[in-house]
Amino acid sequence: MNEDEYYLNPEFTGDTFEERTGDPDSFSAGIGRIVLNFSELEAQISNGIVKCLQLDEERGRIVTSEISFKSKVYILSSLVKHLSGQWKFNVGDRDTLKCWEEIQKQCFRAEEKRNLIMHSEWAGPYLRDLKAHRIKYSAKAKSGLKRQTEPIDSGGMLDIADYIITVATFVEEFFLTT
Repeated sequence: MNEDEYYLNPEFTGDTFEERTGDPDSFSAGIGRIVLNFSELEAQISNGIVKCLQLDEERGRIVTSEISFKSKVYILSSLVKHLSGQWKFNVGDRDTLKCWEEIQKQCFRAEEKRNLIMHSEWAGPYLRDLKAHRIKYSAKAKSGLKRQTEPIDSGGMLDIADYIITVATFVEEFFLTT
């Protein structure tokens, strides 16, 4: 492949991961876990919608595939409220709607935590357990340009990833029936 072909079609270089990046680092792995765990959370929200609507998998994917995360949570919340008197959700002796309200809050908090990571710029060392700095810019008419900087390390990334997967488990368990 000549150089011009690479830039026109960069999908495949033939190099292995290690050849291109060196040894994996914990910072990048932490971001990867956040992405994967949020994907699982979104899948569990979609699964809840599919169960509530009593759809097969294919129809469920048709209904949920083009909906934003926030809209999925709102739709699922409406369905839970609609079905709360008719269905038995996995809440034990607790109030169904109060349980779901708490899970809904946690879903949105998980999204906020993911967005903090995914919609930031990064500066500093990324390797091993060295701290990097998350940088977030905003430009509002009222206050002008603002820059926020916050240190975060790979352990902090794993804390976020763990929170997200825990919320995904809560959603999944809410819909388990005996």
